[in-house]
Amino acid sequence: GINNFAQGEHSQGLWDVTAGGLGMAAGAGSIASAMGATGGLATLACPPVAVAAGLAGLGAYGNGYAQEEGWYGTERDAGGDQVNSTYLSSVGDTYSNVRDSVDIPVLGQLAGGVAGAGQAVWNTGAAITGGVARGGEALWSFLSDETLKLEIESITDPFAILERTVSVRPSASPS
Repeated sequence: GINNFAQGEHSQGLWDVTAGGLGMAAGAGSIASAMGATGGLATLACPPVAVAAGLAGLGAYGNGYAQEEGWYGTERDAGGDQVNSTYLSSVGDTYSNVRDSVDIPVLGQLAGGVAGAGQAVWNTGAAITGGVARGGEALWSFLSDETLKLEIESITDPFAILERTVSVRPSASPS
């Protein structure tokens, strides 16, 4: 996550740091709870923190996928080319576009904030969905791998592998 920030990939860095932070908090809470602590750190062991950590992990995993697929929308880069928006840039663009379209500055700020928050919710759903899609692709790839099929076959029928790889030739009978 920190590396992503350093390389200018702020959206991915945000997802990674959030997922890692929530995961560490849930883990620390679980350890504290297992050691008999109550309150404070032990309350982080509660299921909602673990669920949030899991969802943030899916979001971190799917953020790049969602961006590559254009689920966050598109924008023009500095060179004027149309590119896929990042998680954060689409939230900022939504906020700015709505804010600037309202003539009364205070209402523009409020409307832009609500629209930006809505876009963040939408993007979070897209990132988590991207994580599920990416995980599904990886699982399908793993399950359709011929090596895996041979491994499963060798467990259920150990002689099937031998039949495929070793040709048994009848030996010549001595005369």
